[in-house]
Amino acid sequence: MRIAVFGSTGFVGQAAARRLQDVAGHLLSVTSPRLTTAAREVPDLEKAALAVGPSLIEDLTRDLTGVDVVVNCAGLARPTASADDALYGANALLPVVLYRASAAAGVSKFVHVSSAAVLGSGTLRDGWESSPRTPYALSKALGEQGLELVSRQEEQCGLRILRPTSVHGPSRDVTRTLVRLARSSGATVAGDGGSPSPQVLVERVADMLHALVVMQDVPRHPLVQPWDGVTVRSILEDLGDGSRPRSLPMPLARSLVTLGSRVPHAWVKGQTRRVEMLWFGQAHEDGWLTRRGLAEPLDRDAWRQTGRRALEGGQL
Repeated sequence: MRIAVFGSTGFVGQAAARRLQDVAGHLLSVTSPRLTTAAREVPDLEKAALAVGPSLIEDLTRDLTGVDVVVNCAGLARPTASADDALYGANALLPVVLYRASAAAGVSKFVHVSSAAVLGSGTLRDGWESSPRTPYALSKALGEQGLELVSRQEEQCGLRILRPTSVHGPSRDVTRTLVRLARSSGATVAGDGGSPSPQVLVERVADMLHALVVMQDVPRHPLVQPWDGVTVRSILEDLGDGSRPRSLPMPLARSLVTLGSRVPHAWVKGQTRRVEMLWFGQAHEDGWLTRRGLAEPLDRDAWRQTGRRALEGGQL
């Protein structure tokens, strides 16, 4: 099987490339073009995709000729970013352009990494439903909608979309920040901290991408990352190497999040969403991947090792 990975030098892309080595007879790393777009709605995105220079599509199609599966890990993972054209170019226009080139090259499967952020604070579940609340989430949701449209036109190239939850690893800045928080006096949870937390290690995201490459009869609608048993309290305890976070009264925590969500600034909204996840977690509905047996029990040792390695410099 010949597999091409876009974004293979990025955080998720590196993990995916390592995981796919065992099924790839040939693993090809393809450089992603840098695109920008003013499109914020599907009709405008469709026009922007059609307006992309034919030479770019031809170059991508030539690079992908003979490839069986394309895995798109490219994009801008900036949850606190403002709504600029580069964000939408990377997260909305690029997936559509790559899918068009994949279909033209005769690729049989196109696996796209989206984000559970498109669901906002709602229940994490499979399907096309979305309720994005930040520019980053809006750009990811628009990318999904664009792929839904073009995949109906090119059905021979099977579309598979994964919505990872908040992804962690020793080398990631957001993980290091969370480790420092977990080991400080500021580590807090709302209530007893027993709610499911949408946090996942990058290796588990790579496992799901591997599954979407090799499994048959995968639904074409977005699939949410399985919940592996992480709770609001467990992640702080494990990354904190046993430190116990303090409990905040639920009404106080909810009031603070409501206040932050009303601030009309992308950075504040993004940070407020992170705090909301850390305090309250997020409801998680068993999806197709979970029903296929791909969820795993909480591996507290793996999280503890991640915390220690993050403090040591984040080397993989």
